[in-house]
This record gives sequence, structure tokens and C-alpha cells, in this order.
Amino acid sequence: MVDRLEVLRIIASHQPMLRIDLARRLGVSSQQLKYTIEQLEDDGLISLGGNRRVVWVTNRGKNLLDTCII
Repeated sequence: MVDRLEVLRIIASHQPMLRIDLARRLGVSSQQLKYTIEQLEDDGLISLGGNRRVVWVTNRGKNLLDTCII
């Protein structure tokens, strides 16, 4: 499984971002990333557009990242 917080951070740093570019950056296949993307979208942390190929972080996702201590 792909780390959800890492996915969120990468998207936030490069948004809007193609899902295929996100998978490449993480070193995983698009199929491996699919479940994590669906979870993040269901939780309202990301949105998808461009026929579900483009992803960006929602305000809720940005707020979550702002509260994370790294």
C-alpha cells in the first residue's frame, strides 16, 4: 500500500498533477496507486478532474497537511 500522507504531500507540491506522473514519482504503478487515490477522494482530501486523470488537493487536504508535524 502507498503511504496516503506522502501521496498528499507530493500532490500538494506539484498540483495539479497527472495521476501517471504521481505514480512515477512514487515508483509504483498506476494500478497500485488506484486504491489510495480512491481513499483520499472519498475522504475529501483530493479532487479528480480531466476524466479522473488529474488530481489536486482540496482545502480539507491542505488543512490536514498544515496540521501534520514532520
